[in-house]
Amino acid sequence: MSPFFGTLNAPLDACRAKAARGKAHIEAMKAELWVWRYLQGVPPFTTRKEFQPEENRFVFYIDTVGRLPAVWSLVIGDALNNLRSALDHAAWYLANLKPLAPKTDENAIQFPFYSSEPTFDANVTRRLPNVDAAIVRYIKGLQPFAPDHRLQGPLAFLVEQNNLDKHREIRPVLGTPVGGTLIEAVNEANFTVTRVEPPSGLSEFTVFDEDTELAYVFGTPTGTGEPDVDLKVKGSFAPAFQNGLPVFEGLEEIHDTVMTVLNEIEALL
Repeated sequence: MSPFFGTLNAPLDACRAKAARGKAHIEAMKAELWVWRYLQGVPPFTTRKEFQPEENRFVFYIDTVGRLPAVWSLVIGDALNNLRSALDHAAWYLANLKPLAPKTDENAIQFPFYSSEPTFDANVTRRLPNVDAAIVRYIKGLQPFAPDHRLQGPLAFLVEQNNLDKHREIRPVLGTPVGGTLIEAVNEANFTVTRVEPPSGLSEFTVFDEDTELAYVFGTPTGTGEPDVDLKVKGSFAPAFQNGLPVFEGLEEIHDTVMTVLNEIEALL
């Protein structure tokens, strides 16, 4: 049953409901993306080309990139905020399992995430007052300074992007095509195409920005006129974070990580 319905009975159900709200934002954005893709008559960028005679090839570059819908930044931010809040709600729940000391700074209670062990140790008692030592050890093991842990990467990315959303702006960029891309050489003039290759730097985490290499078109010049060829691109492109990580894959991994942390904390209660 969805955490939005019925009663919240398990110790961390309210935290899971917060994470589920983040998941709802992700699903809502997926629906908007399908509409955006459907309306995409042409790729959301223009290209330019350069003939390199010493290589007998044309290099095609991204020239200009259209801005993605502004509302996507808001939806991504809402999803991240709910997922981060789920962890902070867990910290509040854990701290209140026993009565707080009269002078406890309640505003300081939150799920800690620090890059260095000394900073964590210096702040953990105000971030997690009253919290059982076994749970504190578990949370310490999730920190970036701890030995490699399967959950560190998604948590670090959550904290980074959530802070970016609160203090600046998350601007999704155009990312790697979804479901593959068909790149075809067309309109050859004084040039016989032999093959079309993707650039070596193109990967599943490529950000399509201005001057990004898109394709190499190899061939042989023919005739006496200037060689020329155009590029036809077909494919569904997707929003990505600035590091190239696809938005949906990144958000869903963060959601799953938050749920795992909540489950593992609950097992320690």
